[in-house]
Amino acid sequence: MNFAFELQKDKDLREVRLLEPDELVSLWDIFLVQTALRRLGFVFPSMNGLRPEGGLMDRIDATPLFTSGGVIGVFITRLEDKEDYSHADLAKDLAGIEDQLQQLCDLPVFLPHSKEAAQRILSDLKEILGETPDADKQSNEIIPQNIRKNTTRNIGRLADRLGSELSKSDLYFVSEKRIYSAKGLIFNAEKMLPEKVIEAIPEQCKRDVQEAGRAIAFDLPTAAGFHISRALETVVLMYFPVLDLEPLEETQRSLGKYINLLKGQKVCGQQIDPVDVINDRITGLLGYFKDEFRNPLMHPELLLDDDEALDLFQAALSAISMMATDIISRKAAAP
Repeated sequence: MNFAFELQKDKDLREVRLLEPDELVSLWDIFLVQTALRRLGFVFPSMNGLRPEGGLMDRIDATPLFTSGGVIGVFITRLEDKEDYSHADLAKDLAGIEDQLQQLCDLPVFLPHSKEAAQRILSDLKEILGETPDADKQSNEIIPQNIRKNTTRNIGRLADRLGSELSKSDLYFVSEKRIYSAKGLIFNAEKMLPEKVIEAIPEQCKRDVQEAGRAIAFDLPTAAGFHISRALETVVLMYFPVLDLEPLEETQRSLGKYINLLKGQKVCGQQIDPVDVINDRITGLLGYFKDEFRNPLMHPELLLDDDEALDLFQAALSAISMMATDIISRKAAAP
């Protein structure tokens, strides 16, 4: 969170100011913040239906932690401040907090003790109301003070356990790289290519572009170089059926030979028609890629840094886009 709200002892909103990252330290702070905002008329929408996004990996949305904090904060305030807190009040409040606590329990993060505490709170509240709350149960009978204090203590345990377990959880922050957002690199790296190119390239190429994006996001630059190199060579091989070339023997395959073939040179007994020679912009870019990145990457002592990986990524995407566009045009012009 970039912004938080400074509160007076009476929990009324006093001022808004920018906080340092380590100043918002507990879930209890979030309870108080959202309670104060609700009193001013701010609405925190329900997160029903939110689930981790599907993709090459799951994105964990920790929003239920914050929304649960706000809802429970309101509940604690009513439980402590309302002298005539009744079964009817509890039935109404339970309807509001049950979904939020259940979402916390369903959060795909390893929080065993916190989730157990949340389930215990729900079980205790339902037990107070009875197995099947009806109109008679939801009466104006006041809930004893000792039961209310016990519920408050249980909620305090939940906050303590969350504070302890979240500090040890495998939740990590991934920063943006230059103008690339972390989410874009992790989930949609292939969308940096034009739509027509995405439709034309093989699935393996898309997967390698996606893996390269993820590797850049997670600060694995050498792995990014490996995957984007595979993606580029996959598109180079798309020229073979278009130019009536046969696949080279495994021992003869190399990017250098592929480039020479595209230039119209004779390689391993094959040569394309001079009218089919690929334009110099594409072969020149492929040659630059081969000399500056591809060949050095084959040596185990070379490790890319983040900037080199990004330069490689951008150069490879440009080459992939140019080649795929050229291949699409050649297929369209073919008899």
